[in-house]
Amino acid sequence: MKLWQYILRRLLLTIPVLLGVTVITFTLSQMMGDPVSVYATERMTEEQLEELRQQHDLDEPIHIRYLTYLENILHGDLGYSRSVNMPVSEAMKVKFTATLELALLALVVAVATALPLGIFSSIRHNRWQDHGIRLFALLGSSLPIFWVALILKYTVAYQWDILPLGYRVDNILWDSDPINEYTGLKLVDSLLNGSPKHFIDALKHMILPAITLAYASMAAIIRLMRGSMLETLEQDYVRTARAKGLPERRVIFGHATRNALIPTVTLLGLVFGALLNGSVLTETIWQWPGLGRWAVGAIRTLDTAAILGFTLLTAFIYTMANLVVDILYAWLDPRVSLGERNE
Repeated sequence: MKLWQYILRRLLLTIPVLLGVTVITFTLSQMMGDPVSVYATERMTEEQLEELRQQHDLDEPIHIRYLTYLENILHGDLGYSRSVNMPVSEAMKVKFTATLELALLALVVAVATALPLGIFSSIRHNRWQDHGIRLFALLGSSLPIFWVALILKYTVAYQWDILPLGYRVDNILWDSDPINEYTGLKLVDSLLNGSPKHFIDALKHMILPAITLAYASMAAIIRLMRGSMLETLEQDYVRTARAKGLPERRVIFGHATRNALIPTVTLLGLVFGALLNGSVLTETIWQWPGLGRWAVGAIRTLDTAAILGFTLLTAFIYTMANLVVDILYAWLDPRVSLGERNE
């Protein structure tokens, strides 16, 4: 099977997965109370509530309502979010760009730090460098993310006053000196507008939330990469490469690292999916206007339409992340079969 056929087949398989998610979430949402409450206000009479039910087909059986909901999704209508007073599709677009920008920077921080540390730790196996890196990874896996965020906020942002205490940008700067927003990504838009001060401001606001979000992922990547490298370095082909007199750097990075990356790629895909969905605690503590913080507000106010939209987006993100992981698997390891072989 060719790679494009494999990708197409996997994309088609996402359809029943997403359908299953819509069935489960829609059914659960109907157990949260009267569906008309999403559109109702406290001053409405019973007659007005009944008109709302008829207007939105809420007086129909649940399977008819589900089909209506599914049809609305196909037309891009995910309902109206009470928590932010805008359509869900529009809210998702705004919140998604904020979380995407933070997640990308957090992923860069995690990968750029964790992979070299994992490799170096395996090379310096059972030496003080290895023990120090393992302790760093253990702390990242053990410390609650909200504790890390609060420590960074209190020390770096409050006591040392090096970086901002929160929020995405300095609203005074961006309101008094606005720039054209082409993508919704503050760093990218600052570069496109050629504005260093806007770029520096957006980056300063993003550093601490990105480090907070990346630390737990960084710890997991370090531990997996270290273990994978230790196992790979014991393989016969690595011993053979060393016996041939190849430089140690070439043995490590030319032979061992690529194969050691194979199990790590799976984790990277899941990590990016988790980062992209947004950490609820990170975005809440740093007042970051992303998906995670929006989801918390939706749950608190029983914003059913927002919850359903967020859940559907989450399922789609994880499905795409797994697809990318499988493709990277095939690229890193030619032994991986893209389809069933005929006997």
